[in-house]
Amino acid sequence: MTSNTIAPHEVHDITFSSGDKFHVVVFGGIDAEYTRRGETPPPVLFCLHGAGMSCSSYFSLSTHLIHPQHDETDGVGMHPDESTDVVRVVAYDMRCHGESTFTGGEANLTLELLMDDFSAVLRAVKETLFPDTPRLYVVGHSLGGSVAVNALSKEKELMNMVAGVVLLDVVEGTAKLSLKHMTSFFRTVHINLRVWRRQNVGSYNVAAMTTPTAAAQ
Repeated sequence: MTSNTIAPHEVHDITFSSGDKFHVVVFGGIDAEYTRRGETPPPVLFCLHGAGMSCSSYFSLSTHLIHPQHDETDGVGMHPDESTDVVRVVAYDMRCHGESTFTGGEANLTLELLMDDFSAVLRAVKETLFPDTPRLYVVGHSLGGSVAVNALSKEKELMNMVAGVVLLDVVEGTAKLSLKHMTSFFRTVHINLRVWRRQNVGSYNVAAMTTPTAAAQ
């Protein structure tokens, strides 16, 4: 397994009675797989991404965490069925992100709504995928950290389900303000990328005329 290879993972999307679907990805297997092998399920990291991102932002980290003893220099990955995992990772796409529901649209996206989604997804994941897991930790990046902290502090029952919380680069004010502007942000990035691409082609053409040897390389 090279450094750019993503470890095997499973999709366990959750759909609620409201019709809202949330895209959930699991690295390391669900409890049923360990129970079948007569093994104790390892702890779980439940991850929330930042604004404008998706659960895939945790894929590289997940690959390294579930197989920490892997030697990257040998180019050989461990078999996903080997019982060597010390931690599992689950991440989901928040509302209006990735492959999850876009119900309500970005204009109506609020921290409170994302908190409610987080609470519902966490409960569903714990009950259906990890009912026998003794320790579940929440990891939140940027907006995801704000969502997690606010939701957990609001519900004692939810807090009792969690063994710990890890926060990465949480800037709540900026994250909240950015929610309603993600579409225009991505549109601007797309336009700028097209402009930069044209400028780069022009630069390469000039370089080819002045330094053809360097351009050929």
